[in-house]
Parts: sequence; structure tokens; C-alpha cells
Amino acid sequence: MKVVSPFRIGERRQLARGIFQLDLVLECGKVPPPARPGQFVMIAPTFPKSVLPRPFSIYRAGHESLSVVFKVVGDNTRALAFGDIAQQLIITGPCGKPAAVRDDAKLFILVGGGCGLASLRFLAQEMRLRDKVEIMLAAGFPTADEVFGEADFESDLCISMDIATDDGSRGTKGTAFDLFRNIIFGEEGLPDYADIQVFTCGPKPMMKAVAQLCLAEGIPCSVILEEMMACGLGACKGCAVQTASGIKHVCKDGPVFDAREVTEYVAS
Repeated sequence: MKVVSPFRIGERRQLARGIFQLDLVLECGKVPPPARPGQFVMIAPTFPKSVLPRPFSIYRAGHESLSVVFKVVGDNTRALAFGDIAQQLIITGPCGKPAAVRDDAKLFILVGGGCGLASLRFLAQEMRLRDKVEIMLAAGFPTADEVFGEADFESDLCISMDIATDDGSRGTKGTAFDLFRNIIFGEEGLPDYADIQVFTCGPKPMMKAVAQLCLAEGIPCSVILEEMMACGLGACKGCAVQTASGIKHVCKDGPVFDAREVTEYVAS
């Protein structure tokens, strides 16, 4: 069940170049249902000339609070990053279906590119509550000054973040997919592939490469899709994706899908 609620900005901070985090607190009204990893929220625009809300991944969530991380890419996100911190935000959520995290997995591998890392942090938090599982994280960024999330993963969740940058200014020169490929084909002694579950979120070429490697190797993989949408309710049909079982919508049927189901990620 989705609830429309007013939130205020408890804290706003810049994590990296162009990357911001908003810690939001419920102001009044009905308390939204507890958010689950994989879900997202729709935030109504605060820029005067904008009309439609936009989706934001949930970075962390509490009973009456949540955090979102985003990159400044347009007027709406610029208003959230630099506008009046006292402004009220109208938020609809939680939207979408939670991620299906396997109970029998022994190793979770998270592959994030850029702000795709935001979806993975909330997911990793739930995984960390499980006993006797290992979590590996491969994170890719364009350059060193866009790296974020180390404290949240390493200090808060005790998950080492393996970093790659396109220009080699931090960590390995390359992409998150390069790191992932090194994990799969490295000499670390991975468990049987059937005991692994991969989640990936970020640029489409990176996710497609991760998905296709998993499909080739028989590794269970879920992709967290990020699509433009205007409602978050399944009404506008703007986030349609072709799947093995027909057209589905990221806002209602996702945003987390089995990679084997998404036609775009299966095709060469």
C-alpha cells in the first residue's frame, strides 16, 4: 500500500561531486508502510515549472524517516540539492515490489555503478542481518571525486567496497563490471555458483554485461531497473519493459527483476 505523506528535510549533505543525500523525516499525517529493500519513493517536484513527481531509490529507511541519494541532473534535483532546506516534500511510497533475496544463498555479490549504489545500500542492510553469509561489493564511478558510500558500507555494514573508476583516479581503472568479472574468474575460491546471488544497479551497459555473464555461467542475477516514470502507480505506462512474459512496468512489477526475464538483458 502506497501512502502520500509530507516530509521535511532533517539533514542535507553533499557526498561527492554532484551527489547529495537527503535525510527525510515524516512531518505529519499517516505513517507510510515500512519500506523494503528494492522499493522506491516518488517525490513531488519543488521546481516551480515542473509538474510530475520523480522516482528516488531508498538509501535507508526507519519507522518515520528515510534517506535518498541522488545525482544533480536537472531542475528538480538541483532544487532538492540547493533549494530551501525548510521546504516540505510530498512523498508517495513505498512503491514497487521488494527484492526477492534468496534464503539459501551463501554469497551475495552487489555490483553498482554511480548512483545505482543507492539502491544496493538498503539491500545490503537486510543481507547483513543474516547469519553465515558473505557480501561482496563492486562499485564503479566515472572519477575519484564522484566516489561515495564507503563509510555506509564499510563502517556501518562491515562490507568492503572494491572501487573502480573510468579514469583510474581511484582504485582499479575500469568499471564495476571489470571488478565483477575478476571476482567470478579470480582465485578467491568462490562457492558453487548456485549458492551465489547477484544484484546489480547502474548504467544499462554495465547491468547488461553483468547479467549476460551471470546467464552464461548459471549464476542467479537480479537487475534493479531505473526508468523515467511520471506516476509510480502503473497508470502512465512510461516505464514499460519487455519481458519473457510480456510487457511489464518497472514501477508496479519491479523495479527488481530476474535478469533472465528482461528481454533487453538477455539479448546479445
